[in-house]
Amino acid sequence: MRMDAIPFIVLLIPYFFVAGVAALFLFFNVFHLWRYGVEGTGTTLLIIMYVCLFAVTLGGTWLALSGFVWGDTFSLTNLLPSSSGSSSFGL
Repeated sequence: MRMDAIPFIVLLIPYFFVAGVAALFLFFNVFHLWRYGVEGTGTTLLIIMYVCLFAVTLGGTWLALSGFVWGDTFSLTNLLPSSSGSSSFGL
């Protein structure tokens, strides 16, 4: 393994961070809808729809990402252009 090789699994860190923040917002919103919302079938239906949409979104992204080989690595030298000795600013 090269010294500048980065495993693809590192890219899952932002995914888990965003999913965790979204889950916190889900629980916060559901609690406030349940506690302070107008009691009725509309509020209950909205909560069920919100939770189901969150589950479908999270499950869909997980299924889309599960087909990727996360054990491979990538190198930034392959992604970034190499310097040919000239200045990046054209000086």
